[in-house]
Amino acid sequence: MLLKLKNKILFYRKQLFLDKKEKIFFNKIASNFLKKKIVFECFNDYYTLLMFKTLIKENFPKENFFGLWPHIIYPNPHHVKSHFSIIQLIKNLIFFSLIKRKWLSFYKNLGISSIIEIDTINYTDNFFLKKKAYKIFSNLKNKKDVLKIKINHILVGDLIYDTYLRFKSVPTLDIKDKFLFKIIHKAIVMTYALNKFYKLNPVEIYFTSYSSYIQHGIPVRFFLNKKVKVYSCVKKYLNNTI
Repeated sequence: MLLKLKNKILFYRKQLFLDKKEKIFFNKIASNFLKKKIVFECFNDYYTLLMFKTLIKENFPKENFFGLWPHIIYPNPHHVKSHFSIIQLIKNLIFFSLIKRKWLSFYKNLGISSIIEIDTINYTDNFFLKKKAYKIFSNLKNKKDVLKIKINHILVGDLIYDTYLRFKSVPTLDIKDKFLFKIIHKAIVMTYALNKFYKLNPVEIYFTSYSSYIQHGIPVRFFLNKKVKVYSCVKKYLNNTI
């Protein structure tokens, strides 16, 4: 009789009140209604686009999304003669502006319409950041010094080194090359712009397609430094992983 009564009480308690597992389930559902601020790297790749679409649809349908366009360093191959460098620059500007317009329209359809301008700052700020870049550039004594470069206490020297080799298309680095100065300046501008953005929008998650070179690596290291959760979406055949 007592056992029957006990079982009845337990039955009704389970029906009317939350147990431990139900509390976890309840909190998980409730957390979906708390809007997170999430940044997606808007890389021009269909695989990445579809992966982010799946992520948003299944996990973050009502969040605040920001996008980050990574193409801020343009190829400057060593074989292009100096008198053709202006033509090369114009070609890059036209090409990448059109690519940007096309791909940001794709990401806008996913709800990613607010784009972080990581290479756009006002004239006054740019003047002081160029002075900072020149100070770093002029104090380089050898190639190893490049690897030691830090911006706001974040190590970025290896990213700068790799970016130079990749976009200059050379086997080694020239510490006197103006293109190296340009990359250092871009790295400083990126860090400054990201910091300015983060102060207004303390994001919680960053999704990226790569973590190499300054355009991919600096946002990764910046957000990690701010204790933001960073996920790199690895592209593998027959295996989709994050």
